[in-house]
Amino acid sequence: MKKRKLSLRELTNEMKQEILKDTAALARIEKKIEDRYAKQPRKIAAQ
Repeated sequence: MKKRKLSLRELTNEMKQEILKDTAALARIEKKIEDRYAKQPRKIAAQ
């Protein structure tokens, strides 16, 4: 089965969707890390 060639616009839209998903996931991870280290002094940031 031959795969239909995607237009540049379709490719760009797909990439944007993936980036948005990744960004959302990263934001959640950052929030978890911040919550965890908020209870400790800020020595971690100084590395």
